[in-house]
Amino acid sequence: ARRKVPLDLKGASGNAVLASGEIAYDDTRGLRAGNGETAGGDVLLAEKLAPVSILKKLPRVRWDELLAGTISPSVDLTGWYREALDEYQGQTIYIPKMLMHPRKTWFVWPGTKLLFDPGCVMRANTADWIDSGIEETLAGETRPDVGFLIANANWDADEILDSSIQIIGGKYIRDDAGAGNQGHAIMMRRVRGVLVDNVSVENGWNATAFLGCRDTIVTNSYAHNVRNCGFDAWE
Repeated sequence: ARRKVPLDLKGASGNAVLASGEIAYDDTRGLRAGNGETAGGDVLLAEKLAPVSILKKLPRVRWDELLAGTISPSVDLTGWYREALDEYQGQTIYIPKMLMHPRKTWFVWPGTKLLFDPGCVMRANTADWIDSGIEETLAGETRPDVGFLIANANWDADEILDSSIQIIGGKYIRDDAGAGNQGHAIMMRRVRGVLVDNVSVENGWNATAFLGCRDTIVTNSYAHNVRNCGFDAWE
């Protein structure tokens, strides 16, 4: 059974006790809970739903290449990745040990947990990133995004709309650490409740870049050869 959390239970002090096996959800803030747990308040919820593998949405003809780490950087799976993130939003999305060459940003919805196998690698090159839809203003100059690997879905909102986003595990490598590279591995803007745990980042501008976020945790993570800041947070 599913039922929406009533409007008066969306505040920081509100809560809804659920019956066994019931799932409550809040479309605005992406909260999820179940099995007699409590939903409500601006909290980073513990995982309640069984993980779903991202492979379920990827073309089977590419599975062997992905899992063996032999897939070519020229293979663009952007549409399949984004479809998985959209369809499985609010759940734990499991990414098994495989090599990916993302060509556009992964947008993560509220209440979503990306659970990367420790051996999973996202590898990207700025030259592959075209028209991703994000613009960054640096030193008064606005330029197209050159490749944020992961960002929250409502990154361009003027207020906090996203919450309870978790990114666990994985290795993120940029092959273009030279001059002019401004890309971040993980970018979060105006999110309440972010957990980044056990990630490894090589090259790029920032490993994590948080702007206007609340209740954020970055732990057990590693950044090597980043050009600006390993783990950055701005108000």
